[in-house]
Amino acid sequence: MYSIRIGASLRQYRATHPYAINPAGQITGAYFDLDGLNRGFLRARDGTCTFFDVPDSSSTQPTAMNPMGQITGYYEDASGIHGFLRAPDKAFSGCCCPK
Repeated sequence: MYSIRIGASLRQYRATHPYAINPAGQITGAYFDLDGLNRGFLRARDGTCTFFDVPDSSSTQPTAMNPMGQITGYYEDASGIHGFLRAPDKAFSGCCCPK
């Protein structure tokens, strides 16, 4: 059983939604920024947060994470909604992901 403490770095936003946790204790999810847009986050076991967006997207929604720290989800851009894979080295790939 895990206890999730979001931390001060995420409290400033409108809403925070953790969606996945892996065996290393990393948590990924989305938060609504002050403009009401979805953005992604990765919270390390020590409470450190990394915020991320798929390049050129208007919305990023992480939905799952595996034990290796790869994050999957979907994002929206001017041409529609697409899937993504974010690697632990922060590189994005997947359908239509900008390079």
